[in-house]
Amino acid sequence: MTLAQCSLMSCQISFYPLGEEEVNDLVHLVIQLIDQSGLQYESNAMATLVFGEPSRIFRLLEEIHASMAERGTRFVMPVTLSNVCGL
Repeated sequence: MTLAQCSLMSCQISFYPLGEEEVNDLVHLVIQLIDQSGLQYESNAMATLVFGEPSRIFRLLEEIHASMAERGTRFVMPVTLSNVCGL
């Protein structure tokens, strides 16, 4: 499969709430949003890998941002994207 034929993307997301006492609750909320997206994902202690169509991944990132903005949560969310067929 050539790169031009590949329509999948992989995305590594880490989420770090700033100035919050209950960081685990917010991290679990982000993972819940990822789960509800219907995208394939794998979580570990440092990051979550998400696989799928680029438009769905970007929509998920917007949803995470909007959800945290509604709560007034300040955060850092490093994101790494790869277009190598979601691998």
